[in-house]
Amino acid sequence: MIAAVQLLMVMDGTIVTVGLPVIGAGLHIAEADLDWVLTSYALAFAGLLLAGGRAGDLFGRRRLFRAGLVVFLAASLLGGVAGNGTVLIAARVLQGVGAAIVAPAALSLLADTFPAGPQRNKGLGVYGAMGGLGSVVGLLLGGALTEYLGWRWIMFVNIPIALLVLAGTFALVPGTRERGGGHSRRAGAPGAVPGGFRHRCAVRAADPADDWSGRPWSGPGASPAGPPEAVAAGAVPAAVACV
Repeated sequence: MIAAVQLLMVMDGTIVTVGLPVIGAGLHIAEADLDWVLTSYALAFAGLLLAGGRAGDLFGRRRLFRAGLVVFLAASLLGGVAGNGTVLIAARVLQGVGAAIVAPAALSLLADTFPAGPQRNKGLGVYGAMGGLGSVVGLLLGGALTEYLGWRWIMFVNIPIALLVLAGTFALVPGTRERGGGHSRRAGAPGAVPGGFRHRCAVRAADPADDWSGRPWSGPGASPAGPPEAVAAGAVPAAVACV
């Protein structure tokens, strides 16, 4: 079940990439804004990954694993019923938040479930292999779903997989948790927050869609999807964090 999460997260990225042109046509998203359907997920994931790992240490990894799956599942449902680009991008941000909670908790649970040695190495190998499998499955499944069922099933397909993984979490060990005092709980926050912003800024710097020049915000020429930058990155807070 832990390895299945890796399959789900990687598959979600590639499956949306395949269906991106159809999504843009279906929701009337301007071509200049279409990349934000992908980038919004990456921003949320990169920005909250460290904080998600720290939260698992403090509040319990299995608990956070389940919570992240629920967030990811709800976001997939929201994305599937989205009526415009703004709602879809918001759903992708929530998917990134869920993935940032699930990913570090999954690796920690894997380490807690298998003792150090051949068993853990085998588990890590399977976990890594699921990443490659997820890329292939996402490409193939994305094309098939888009062609025969419509782009909304690119989002809906995550729901049954997430439900199966969620049901399987009852077989997992709870995972370790730090039990220090208040100082222990506060110690990770100063590092996790700026570290998350640095990761988010790195994603933005590498993103070709992040072009702030000549972008209409309102008026007849504005994108029907609205200002996706404001949804995906929080506009002003993200810009301040990157300075």
